Amino acid sequence: MAAPPVQPESNAGSSIFSNRAIEISILVFIILMGGLLRLYHLGQKSFSPDEAAAFWLASGNFLTIPSLAISNNQNPLFYFLLSLWQHAFGRSEEALRCLPVLFGIASIAAIYLMGKRMMNASTGLIASLLLSVALYHIHISQECRTYSLLTFFCLISMYSFWGIQKESIALDSWLYIISSIILVLAHNFGAMIPVAQNCFILIYWGRSFWSSPFRNRWLWIQASLILLLGLWGVVIVKQFSAFEGGGFLDWISLPTISTVLMIFLQYCGATTICNGLASLDQRDNTPALLMVFMIVFTGLCGLITVKRSHATEGQDEKKPLLTILENQSWELRFKNVKIHLLLFCWMAVPMLIPFLVSQVSAHIFCPKPLSFCSLSLILWAAIGIDRIQREIIKVSVLGILLILSWGCIDQFFSAQTECEWRDATAFIESKASQNDLIYFDILYGHYSYDYYSKRNDLEMKPFPFQNYELTQECARQISSECRQKKGIWLVISNSFDEKRYGLTFMKNIRRPTIEEHFFGIDLYFFPP
Repeated sequence: MAAPPVQPESNAGSSIFSNRAIEISILVFIILMGGLLRLYHLGQKSFSPDEAAAFWLASGNFLTIPSLAISNNQNPLFYFLLSLWQHAFGRSEEALRCLPVLFGIASIAAIYLMGKRMMNASTGLIASLLLSVALYHIHISQECRTYSLLTFFCLISMYSFWGIQKESIALDSWLYIISSIILVLAHNFGAMIPVAQNCFILIYWGRSFWSSPFRNRWLWIQASLILLLGLWGVVIVKQFSAFEGGGFLDWISLPTISTVLMIFLQYCGATTICNGLASLDQRDNTPALLMVFMIVFTGLCGLITVKRSHATEGQDEKKPLLTILENQSWELRFKNVKIHLLLFCWMAVPMLIPFLVSQVSAHIFCPKPLSFCSLSLILWAAIGIDRIQREIIKVSVLGILLILSWGCIDQFFSAQTECEWRDATAFIESKASQNDLIYFDILYGHYSYDYYSKRNDLEMKPFPFQNYELTQECARQISSECRQKKGIWLVISNSFDEKRYGLTFMKNIRRPTIEEHFFGIDLYFFPP
C-alpha cells in the first residue's frame, strides 16, 4: 500500500481571534462560564446510590481501596483521589462533587488545546465554548463518579497522540503513556482509546506506517503500555467473567440501533432520561434533536467543500437561474481527511466494541462510560463552524447552538432527575423505632441511606429476592423476620421487581400503616 498523500493540514478557517491576548482572555471567560455552570446547584440533588457507593469505597483504609474496588467491579484510581480529596475538603455533597467538577473545568482548557493543535486557535476556542455549555458534560461533572476524570485524560491522550505523529517531542510520548495508564485505571472502557488510536494508525497509515518517522517511537510506546498494564488485563478478564452472569449489569438492556441513536440524543442535551426516572416523552427534547442536526450539518461543512469549477460554453446570463445552474460544473472536495478520520475512530470504535460484545455476552453498552466519545462530536462541530467563510453565518450558527444548549440546561436544572434520598432517609429516621428492620428493594440502595443516616440502631438488609424473584425460600425468610415482632420498612427505588411482588407479599402478611412517596422512592412501614 502506498503512503497516504500528503495533504495540507489546513489551518484555514478565518481566525476570529488573531490577537494572543484576546485569545487568552476569551478562553479564561469560557472556562469561568463553564465552571459556574458546573458549580451551579452542586449540592441541591441527593447523592445517588452510585455516588454514595463511591464515597463508601473511598472512606475505608487507603491501602485497601484497590482490593475493595476490584471486588466491587470498579477501577481504583478515582477512589484513591476521592479519599485524598475528602480528607482535605470534607464529606459534604458539594465538597465531594467538586473533584469531578475540577476535571470537568480542566477538560474545557484541554479541548481548546486539542482543537488548536489539530486546526487553529479559533477552532479550539469554539470547541471549548461548546464543551462549556454541553449539558451532558455538565451532568457528569456534577456527579461524584469517575467519568469527568475519564473525559479529561481522554483529551490529554488524544492531544499527545496527535503530537506524536507530527513532532518529535519527548513530552508527548510521556504524556501519552501516563494518560493511557490513567484511562485504564479510571475505567476499563478507557482501554478503548488506545484501541481507537491504533485503528486510526492501521486505516490511515497502512503499510506506510513502517516508513513513517514516528514508527519506532510509537512501537516503543505501545510496548511500554503492554508491559505496564499487562497485570491489569488479568483484572479486566476476571471482572468481565463476573459480568457474564448478570449481577451488576442486570439493569442494562440489550442495545439496538435505536439505543445508539438515543445515546447521541443524550450527548446533545437530553440527559433528563438518565436513571430511567424521567422518560424521554416526559421532556421537550426538541433542542437536543435540533442540536444533532446542527452538529451533523456543521461537521459536514468541515469535511466537504463544494466549488464551482467553470461554466459550460454558450452560457447566457439572461437565461433562467435553474438553467444557468444546470450549465455549471461543480467539484466536490474533502478537506482534512486525517483529522476527520481520527474523530470518526474516536467516536465509533469505543461505541462499536461494547455494542458487539453486548450482542453475544454481558450487556456492557451504556452512555456514561462512553461519554468521551461525545468529545469528537464537539470537535467535529467546531471545525465545521470555523470553516464557514462568512462571519455573520459563523456567528449565527454558533449562537443557535448556544441557545439550544441553554434550553437543555434550563430543563435540566429545573427538573427533578435524582431520587430524593436525603428527604426519604430523614423521614424514616424521624418515624422509626429502635431496632426496626429496613428492607431495600435493590442491593445497593442502602449506600445512599447510609450516607445520610444519623442513627445506628436500625437494622438494614436487602430484600431477600433470589435472582430478583420471590421464591418459597425468600417467603419463609420474610415470614421469620415478621414473627420477631419488629417494625419493617420496605424501601423501593429503581426496582427490578417491576410487578411489585415483594410489596404484595408484605401486604398479605401485614397491613402497612405508613405509605410515603418521594421522587424515585416509595416507603412502606409494616408495624409489629
